[in-house]
Amino acid sequence: MTDAGATVIVGLVGLLSGYVAAHLEFVRRTDELWLKALEFLAGQSQKRNLGIAAIELYWRKKRHRELSIPLLVGAAIYLLEESMQGSAAHEVHNLHRIMRLLLNDSVAQRVHLEDFNALQNSLLSVIENTKNRQKRKGLDIPDNQLVAWHKKTRDICDTLQ
Repeated sequence: MTDAGATVIVGLVGLLSGYVAAHLEFVRRTDELWLKALEFLAGQSQKRNLGIAAIELYWRKKRHRELSIPLLVGAAIYLLEESMQGSAAHEVHNLHRIMRLLLNDSVAQRVHLEDFNALQNSLLSVIENTKNRQKRKGLDIPDNQLVAWHKKTRDICDTLQ
């Protein structure tokens, strides 16, 4: 092998190594930022808004979406059944964004059947309590919207089984 050939090979190996190192650093940083952003999901409404925005930003990444689904389901169940915000527009908007992520797209996979069953049961509970005019915690969502979400979660669960 000539000196020029060896130089080219060493240069290509160096270039490839640099690319791999840069890519791994990018992935590490992306994960780090995503995890940091998720801290906002657990907070009050404006923090929850930021957490949802972070998930929306990373939603296309299958790895992040897989981890986000249980977190979004938990946030949706909280807003449906425990929130004391009533009809606060910002929290209703947050719930709509969460449900849009969960129910649109074909995001559900068999590993998330339990999460979607929990969401379906929560929606059914809210629908029944609303029909019976029982006083309850949770956001005030129109009946037709609750029924549409329940139907979609039922369809997803049927598909996953």
